[in-house]
Amino acid sequence: MVYDNIKNLEKYTAGDDLVSKAMKVIGTLDLEALEVGKYSVDGDKLYYMIQQYDSHKWEDGKFETHDHHIDIQLVIKGEETITFAERKDLTVKTPYNDVKDITIYDDSFRGKDYILRDGDFMILEPDDGHKPGNCLTEPSPVKKLVFKVLC
Repeated sequence: MVYDNIKNLEKYTAGDDLVSKAMKVIGTLDLEALEVGKYSVDGDKLYYMIQQYDSHKWEDGKFETHDHHIDIQLVIKGEETITFAERKDLTVKTPYNDVKDITIYDDSFRGKDYILRDGDFMILEPDDGHKPGNCLTEPSPVKKLVFKVLC
């Protein structure tokens, strides 16, 4: 798991791998101008979604992991917490769905909260359980980029 801010983006663009490519793409985007939707960079290997929603109470979210994708979750506008926990510490609630590349977990392990505000991002590997979209105190509007990187 990586937790950082877009002002440090250049630290993540040096390689030839797909995560570096995704970070390079992020650096070229006018994030605030992007409309909600899905945008392909390289088919199913590399794409991103722009989402807008209201953050929710922690108990209304869900822990998830992905077997075949790395998530890069970047808050464009607003604030939320993403709770992080290693997959090995989580208990499966809904078994792996290979169509959606997702396993859902229960809340029996609390994990650690990371606050993301404008420009903050997390890079989440397949063993990184994450529960995104949680409000800090009260639900509030969030605009977010979620990059999906095939691993």
